[in-house]
Amino acid sequence: MLLVGLLYLIATVAVFALTSLATRRAWARPTVADVFTDHMVLQRDVDLPVWGTGDPGESITVEVAGATADARADADGAWRATLPPLSAGGPHEMVVRGAESVAFADVMVGEVWIASGQSNMEWPMSASLHVAEYLPAATDADLRLFTCPHVMFDEPVDRVDGSWTPCTPQAAHGFSAAAYHFGRHLRQELGVPVGLINASWGGSWIEAWISRPTLESDDAFAEGLARYENALRAYEAGMADMAWRTHEYRVGMRSAMQGGGEFPAEPTPPGDPREQANRPAGMYNGMVAPVIPYAIRGALWYQGESNAISSLSYAYRGLLHALIQDWREAWDMGPFPFLVVQLPDWLMPPEEPEDDMWAEIRESQAAALELENTGLTVTLDIGDADDIHPPNKRDVGARLALNALRIAYGQDVLDSGPTYAGMQDEAEEAAVRISFDNVGAGLTTVGGKALAGFAIAGSDRKFRWAQAEIDGDTVVVRSDLVRHPAAVRYAWASNPLCNLTNDSGLPAAPFRTDDWPGITDDNQ
Repeated sequence: MLLVGLLYLIATVAVFALTSLATRRAWARPTVADVFTDHMVLQRDVDLPVWGTGDPGESITVEVAGATADARADADGAWRATLPPLSAGGPHEMVVRGAESVAFADVMVGEVWIASGQSNMEWPMSASLHVAEYLPAATDADLRLFTCPHVMFDEPVDRVDGSWTPCTPQAAHGFSAAAYHFGRHLRQELGVPVGLINASWGGSWIEAWISRPTLESDDAFAEGLARYENALRAYEAGMADMAWRTHEYRVGMRSAMQGGGEFPAEPTPPGDPREQANRPAGMYNGMVAPVIPYAIRGALWYQGESNAISSLSYAYRGLLHALIQDWREAWDMGPFPFLVVQLPDWLMPPEEPEDDMWAEIRESQAAALELENTGLTVTLDIGDADDIHPPNKRDVGARLALNALRIAYGQDVLDSGPTYAGMQDEAEEAAVRISFDNVGAGLTTVGGKALAGFAIAGSDRKFRWAQAEIDGDTVVVRSDLVRHPAAVRYAWASNPLCNLTNDSGLPAAPFRTDDWPGITDDNQ
């Protein structure tokens, strides 16, 4: 018996020693942020941060494509090395050396973009309009995809359960269709590897994608934060009350089962606001923060439906500005390109001109152009009156790519339809002359039909449908019902009947010449 006990003690000590050694080795082995995996794409021609954890004070060396960078883990074990700029190419191996080594295979260097927003950005290739044509041919070893899973947190986290995958029909099947088509066009035009990070979530509000410090920095965003905090307190109070309600329910059930009356209704726990898509900063913390500061070329943004439906269209312009500046500051890569998709046409066309919250959020989205290196993709002609999720994501991606070719890569391409440039009063003709930028070789209409989509108003602010004619690079607008025009609007509706384009077939952006208060101004 003594021998058995001694053998058991020796075995226990040995297991403990081996476990301790394994634990020390696991801690000593440097870990690298989750966004670094096999098949990753590194952004070319910029400094490349690589980061992770190790033993406090541990020396770390990162090597890839002949370049090296050193770092030392701080007192908390965090380390960050910065590789010098690399040229496009690959495949390479990235090796991270500390007490032990970590290696990543099939690493490419090229162009990296993050795509974010709500359901129209998340919309998968498998449900898109051109799936039969493009999905079977989606094999491209130099197009790499990374998807951030749906998670939300109250504080930023550094973990993301994703991995880089070379594009195949299987990988593209559930990937963002708009982002895929954007990447496909970049591959065709640039001829370098392209990496796409998809961080999108259907039904989300823009507030969910902005960091909490930024939301707290402006009183204009305080109402949204207050709503969330109030909902959280109400939830906590409701959960505290659930214990008593559950007790009463059980007492009532026992009484009813013993023939003492009716069966009580089971109490329903209150909804947890932390699980809602409009949780301030929640998606930023869980889906964006873990990939910062992974080097990127720029960002794609397709969101706004949730804010518009909540009559917050006017307030959106401030929030979108805040998001763009927030992300740029977090990445610390300067004013990287930020490309916005303007909401498409939806619902039935109006019989008469009227104010419209969908038009107002498009105006708020266009206000992003006030910031440098921003682009706007107009989608007025590829929506669906009956579906808030128009399936044509191919043209969305193609137009985003045009924005990127001009803004990010300096190519001389026409990346926009006609945009409002100015108004001149033609008093003698009781008309207004509208001038445009981005006309290309000239203004035209879809199918060569008569111009549609223009409305005109006098000082009474009553808009009437207008007659409009192309005159060179301008459009002359008039109405027999408005003798002294004061303002003109174009495509100012959820689903406007409009058809102005340039010679490239890109639709004119909606606009208004007035600054009269809209229907969502009071909800900012």
